[in-house]
Amino acid sequence: MPPCSVDGCDSKSFQKGLCRVHYRRELESRREYCSVNGCKNKIHTLNLCSTHHTRLRSHGTLNKIRPKNWNGTDQEYEEHHRKSANRSLKRKYGITLEQYEVMHDEQNGVCKICGNPETRKNPYTDMPSRMPVDHCHETGKIRGLLCTDCNVGIGKLNDDIKLLEKAIEYLRKAGKTA
Repeated sequence: MPPCSVDGCDSKSFQKGLCRVHYRRELESRREYCSVNGCKNKIHTLNLCSTHHTRLRSHGTLNKIRPKNWNGTDQEYEEHHRKSANRSLKRKYGITLEQYEVMHDEQNGVCKICGNPETRKNPYTDMPSRMPVDHCHETGKIRGLLCTDCNVGIGKLNDDIKLLEKAIEYLRKAGKTA
């Protein structure tokens, strides 16, 4: 095989006189955007970005959230989904879905720390994910609902108040003020 036609590249050519790396870059540069209205992601395959392609494979359609192998109605799937969420909340935190929804309504659907709604989205539905339940890992006591960023932030600092205070002091000294 002759070398790649790109100046300075000594790799063997793969297709159209380009090595694998430069051929892939050429393909990437020619890609258009996903065919789903409003999506600005580049095409992965079948004129869809990887998110919409995965949704199509998993659910059999781009606009329904139920799996393609579900034989019941949309209403039955919603009920199945609520029961599943209820079981999960009960097992993890000892609360029901209804109790979760009351907490969510009491907080007006926003994080108890930053006051913002959840920004993380379900990759299949593009709908906001449920806000994580913040709880004490020692006692199991539920403290509230937090956005993913705040929940991960205090979790990474091991819910340690002294460590959080040190982080605040560090930010103040570094010039980052509230």
